[in-house]
Amino acid sequence: MEHGTENQSRLKVKFPAEFILFDFEYTAWEKSDERNWSGPGEHREIIQIGAIKVSATTLSETDSLLDYVRPEKNPELSDFIIQLTGITQTDIESRGIPFSQALKKLEEFIGGLRAYCWGRDIEVLKENCELLQVSTSLSSDHLTNLRPLMAPIFLNLGVDIDAYSSGTLIQAFEDEPLLKAHDALNDMRNLLSAIRYVREYVTIA
Repeated sequence: MEHGTENQSRLKVKFPAEFILFDFEYTAWEKSDERNWSGPGEHREIIQIGAIKVSATTLSETDSLLDYVRPEKNPELSDFIIQLTGITQTDIESRGIPFSQALKKLEEFIGGLRAYCWGRDIEVLKENCELLQVSTSLSSDHLTNLRPLMAPIFLNLGVDIDAYSSGTLIQAFEDEPLLKAHDALNDMRNLLSAIRYVREYVTIA
């Protein structure tokens, strides 16, 4: 892989000294992504929340959060999402907690820190709050989509991020991720591993 140098000084992402990476897994069906979840009764209900706390100085994980969430509108998981994520109906029924409770735990975990996702998780969070009539203290003051911020960096390195998810981006640098993708916590740990490969482009705000 060729590392580009043109405008490298402009390709910097500033992180606070400590920040959060968070991710959601949510209900889906065969081709529901292509339909934009427009099928009858289809909702992107969160079924798993994963988050890690990161030291920007060392790009190391200092704490983690993982919760399973019971979907209310579609309590039975589809075969598609079970196969994609490895989350089973037993996981949801035995380990799942209500969305309101899981959201509260995420809010407490984030605290006053800046939290980053990779893609549409902020949109999905808003949808779940509206769908289930749950309010949240999380806002644009806390949450940022990291994908558009880092896209120019990976493009400069010859990496097409459209070919990867947050959990598989590490494949641009290694043969396979050490952790299985499409698990909310694993995805953020894999994403952090990918960020370490471009640490020369990371600064502390």
